[in-house]
Amino acid sequence: MTDQHEASNDEVWRAIVEIHNESKALFLLCEELEPRHFKAFLQPFNELRHAYEHAIRCMANQLRLDERSPDKKYQLESLNKTLGHEYRGFFDSADWLAIILREEIRTVLQPYSPACILASLPEYYSQDRIRVVEISEAIAKLRGDKDVARQRDADEAIAIAEPSVLIGEVRKYKAILSDLLGVHKKVIAAVPGLEEYKARSLAEERRQATWSILMKTIAGLAVAAIIGAVGYLWTVVTTKTASETPVEVRANSAAEP
Repeated sequence: MTDQHEASNDEVWRAIVEIHNESKALFLLCEELEPRHFKAFLQPFNELRHAYEHAIRCMANQLRLDERSPDKKYQLESLNKTLGHEYRGFFDSADWLAIILREEIRTVLQPYSPACILASLPEYYSQDRIRVVEISEAIAKLRGDKDVARQRDADEAIAIAEPSVLIGEVRKYKAILSDLLGVHKKVIAAVPGLEEYKARSLAEERRQATWSILMKTIAGLAVAAIIGAVGYLWTVVTTKTASETPVEVRANSAAEP
């Protein structure tokens, strides 16, 4: 009977260690991406604090450092509670990271036109954006299906799934985040190219606008010049006609007998 409890404890401990290490890696990444906002997101840290408390209770009983007699059942219950808090802490930080990554992808690409994005990220519309949508759907399904530990009452034990089930869900979420990080890195890496294309496009737009203004100005001046020339010639012709008519009349009158 004792060996069975010890084996169960070992299994739970392995799950606790793996999930804790994955949570720690997520914490470090979240702090790098959004240090100020993540530190204000207290839920994952609260889960770790509770996990630590239950782990200490387990070890205190095991080492005879509390008032209880050594109790394998109590130790396993404490470890299960530790695992439940570690599991929820991982999901809290993973959910937060997924939101931040998707929002940053959207924010980074927002200032650029579709043509600019296609020039720098040829596969974005055909693959990457679709992949982000699929990742969002996968996260929603994983969160809906997860068998998270739930505490019915503060004094009751947490009903928890098998450690192998929880580890499987954590690994699945880790793989989803890895895909999302891949898209995020690709978008961030494309920023210099996006800026270069945008600068070239703006320069071309300014060149075309300047050329259009110049051509309109030249056309306006040409029209004005033509109108002025026509007006001048008309004036010359009419003036000449008016000045020559009386002379001819006088000459004809003088020639008569």
